[in-house]
Amino acid sequence: MKSKSLSLVINTGQPQKDFQPGKKSQFSLNEILRPYQVFANELGFDYLTPFIVYQFAYLNEQEQYHLLVDYLIHVELINPSFVDKGQYLLNKVKQTIELDAKIQLQAVVDTLEEQLTDYKDLREALDEVKDNEE
Repeated sequence: MKSKSLSLVINTGQPQKDFQPGKKSQFSLNEILRPYQVFANELGFDYLTPFIVYQFAYLNEQEQYHLLVDYLIHVELINPSFVDKGQYLLNKVKQTIELDAKIQLQAVVDTLEEQLTDYKDLREALDEVKDNEE
Protein backbone atom coordinates (compact mmCIF):
# COMPACT_ATOMS: atom_id res chain seq x y z
CA MET A 1 0.00 0.00 0.00
CA LYS A 2 3.04 2.24 0.07
CA SER A 3 3.32 4.94 -2.61
CA LYS A 4 -0.44 5.48 -2.58
CA SER A 5 -2.16 8.80 -2.07
CA LEU A 6 -5.21 9.80 -0.08
CA SER A 7 -7.26 12.60 -1.53
CA LEU A 8 -10.43 13.84 0.12
CA VAL A 9 -13.23 15.65 -1.64
CA ILE A 10 -15.46 17.51 0.81
CA ASN A 11 -18.76 19.22 0.02
CA THR A 12 -20.09 21.51 2.73
CA GLY A 13 -23.42 23.22 3.05
CA GLN A 14 -21.80 26.04 4.97
CA PRO A 15 -19.69 28.95 3.75
CA GLN A 16 -15.93 28.85 4.16
CA LYS A 17 -16.01 31.57 6.84
CA ASP A 18 -17.92 29.20 9.17
CA PHE A 19 -14.92 26.85 9.39
CA GLN A 20 -12.75 28.85 11.74
CA PRO A 21 -12.13 28.72 15.46
CA GLY A 22 -14.79 30.75 17.22
CA LYS A 23 -17.20 30.57 14.30
CA LYS A 24 -20.21 28.31 13.74
CA SER A 25 -18.27 25.03 13.35
CA GLN A 26 -15.71 25.97 16.05
CA PHE A 27 -12.93 24.29 14.03
CA SER A 28 -11.09 24.73 10.75
CA LEU A 29 -11.58 22.02 8.16
CA ASN A 30 -7.92 21.06 8.57
CA GLU A 31 -8.64 20.32 12.23
CA ILE A 32 -11.81 18.41 11.38
CA LEU A 33 -9.98 16.33 8.77
CA ARG A 34 -6.91 15.63 10.95
CA PRO A 35 -7.93 11.97 11.63
CA TYR A 36 -7.75 11.27 7.88
CA GLN A 37 -4.26 12.70 7.77
CA VAL A 38 -3.23 10.49 10.70
CA PHE A 39 -4.79 7.49 8.92
CA ALA A 40 -2.85 8.29 5.73
CA ASN A 41 0.40 8.69 7.65
CA GLU A 42 -0.11 5.37 9.47
CA LEU A 43 -0.55 3.57 6.15
CA GLY A 44 2.35 5.38 4.52
CA PHE A 45 0.08 7.23 2.10
CA ASP A 46 0.83 10.65 0.71
CA TYR A 47 -1.90 12.87 2.20
CA LEU A 48 -2.97 15.34 -0.47
CA THR A 49 -4.56 18.72 0.11
CA PRO A 50 -8.33 18.15 0.35
CA PHE A 51 -10.55 19.43 -2.43
CA ILE A 52 -13.23 21.44 -0.65
CA VAL A 53 -16.49 22.65 -2.17
CA TYR A 54 -18.33 25.28 -0.19
CA GLN A 55 -22.07 25.69 -0.80
CA PHE A 56 -22.20 24.22 -4.31
CA ALA A 57 -25.91 24.91 -4.67
CA TYR A 58 -25.26 28.64 -4.35
CA LEU A 59 -22.68 28.77 -7.14
CA ASN A 60 -23.73 30.13 -10.52
CA GLU A 61 -23.26 28.01 -13.66
CA GLN A 62 -19.89 29.53 -14.54
CA GLU A 63 -18.56 29.00 -11.00
CA GLN A 64 -19.79 25.40 -11.10
CA TYR A 65 -18.03 24.90 -14.44
CA HIS A 66 -14.75 26.29 -13.06
CA LEU A 67 -15.15 24.07 -10.02
CA LEU A 68 -15.61 21.04 -12.29
CA VAL A 69 -12.40 21.84 -14.16
CA ASP A 70 -10.53 22.31 -10.86
CA TYR A 71 -11.98 19.00 -9.62
CA LEU A 72 -10.86 17.12 -12.75
CA ILE A 73 -7.37 18.53 -12.36
CA HIS A 74 -7.37 17.57 -8.66
CA VAL A 75 -8.44 14.00 -9.43
CA GLU A 76 -6.18 13.41 -12.42
CA LEU A 77 -3.00 15.20 -11.35
CA ILE A 78 -1.15 14.95 -8.05
CA ASN A 79 0.04 18.30 -6.69
CA PRO A 80 0.13 19.96 -10.11
CA SER A 81 2.13 23.08 -10.82
CA PHE A 82 0.66 25.97 -12.76
CA VAL A 83 2.39 24.66 -15.90
CA ASP A 84 0.98 21.16 -15.28
CA LYS A 85 -2.53 22.61 -15.06
CA GLY A 86 -2.02 24.59 -18.26
CA GLN A 87 -0.71 21.53 -20.11
CA TYR A 88 -3.62 19.44 -18.83
CA LEU A 89 -6.14 22.00 -20.11
CA LEU A 90 -4.35 22.31 -23.44
CA ASN A 91 -4.45 18.52 -23.90
CA LYS A 92 -8.17 18.41 -23.06
CA VAL A 93 -8.91 21.14 -25.61
CA LYS A 94 -6.90 19.24 -28.26
CA GLN A 95 -8.80 16.03 -27.47
CA THR A 96 -12.11 17.87 -27.76
CA ILE A 97 -11.12 19.36 -31.12
CA GLU A 98 -10.03 15.95 -32.41
CA LEU A 99 -13.27 14.36 -31.22
CA ASP A 100 -15.37 17.14 -32.78
CA ALA A 101 -13.49 16.75 -36.06
CA LYS A 102 -14.06 12.97 -36.04
CA ILE A 103 -17.76 13.45 -35.35
CA GLN A 104 -18.07 15.98 -38.18
CA LEU A 105 -16.14 13.77 -40.60
CA GLN A 106 -18.26 10.77 -39.65
CA ALA A 107 -21.38 12.79 -40.45
CA VAL A 108 -19.95 13.57 -43.91
CA VAL A 109 -19.09 9.88 -44.46
CA ASP A 110 -22.60 8.81 -43.38
CA THR A 111 -24.19 11.34 -45.74
CA LEU A 112 -22.02 10.26 -48.66
CA GLU A 113 -22.79 6.58 -48.02
CA GLU A 114 -26.53 7.33 -47.95
CA GLN A 115 -26.31 9.32 -51.16
CA LEU A 116 -24.30 6.58 -52.85
CA THR A 117 -26.85 3.97 -51.79
CA ASP A 118 -29.68 6.19 -53.09
CA TYR A 119 -27.81 6.65 -56.37
CA LYS A 120 -27.31 2.89 -56.77
CA ASP A 121 -31.02 2.28 -56.05
CA LEU A 122 -32.04 4.92 -58.57
CA ARG A 123 -29.60 3.52 -61.14
CA GLU A 124 -31.08 0.02 -60.71
CA ALA A 125 -34.64 1.38 -61.00
CA LEU A 126 -33.70 3.31 -64.13
CA ASP A 127 -32.06 0.22 -65.65
CA GLU A 128 -35.24 -1.80 -64.95
CA VAL A 129 -37.40 0.85 -66.62
CA LYS A 130 -35.10 0.79 -69.67
CA ASP A 131 -35.16 -3.02 -69.79
CA ASN A 132 -38.98 -3.03 -69.65
CA GLU A 133 -39.19 -0.50 -72.49
CA GLU A 134 -37.11 -2.67 -74.78
